[in-house]
Amino acid sequence: MPDVVTGEVAGWFPVFTALLGFVTAGISEWFRDRRALGREREAREATRRVQLSERRANFQRETLLNLQDAIVKLSRAAGRMHHLDEMEYRKTGKWGGHLFPDDLDDDAHHANVTSMVLTSRVRDERIRELAETFRSYANMVGISQTEQAEKEAVRRAIELLQPLHERIGEVLRKLDDDEDAQHLVPGQ
Repeated sequence: MPDVVTGEVAGWFPVFTALLGFVTAGISEWFRDRRALGREREAREATRRVQLSERRANFQRETLLNLQDAIVKLSRAAGRMHHLDEMEYRKTGKWGGHLFPDDLDDDAHHANVTSMVLTSRVRDERIRELAETFRSYANMVGISQTEQAEKEAVRRAIELLQPLHERIGEVLRKLDDDEDAQHLVPGQ
């Protein structure tokens, strides 16, 4: 009888070990797949974060460049208005109260609204402060009640132009530096 039991065990043993090997391989493969999926998920998330960061940086860069253009247009319009105010004052001896040409009025309005909208999108608080202050002085040109008030508004607006453009340049350079640094990080 011992020979029969040994024979039966000997017959089932290879089947059992094959089945055990198959199950073990399946479990091992399942764990490998889960780890690979986890790594893929982490890689996709890291890629998504990088893409989101790049989109934000590009949006901010575009906003700042457009803001600079709008500020330049607003300063030109204010300068033209001030010049026309002075010319009218020399002719009539009366300050203000005259109408500006439609194209100048439209240009000033468009530049003002554009700079206001773009300023609201800027992440840098200092740029927002400088741009809003500049806009408020530029908007006083053409509506000031006295020559002295308008000249003061023009002077203050001009004083803000350089620091405003310098700060925009600093932020743009930082965006570029951050982007360069991000592309130099190993593994990304």
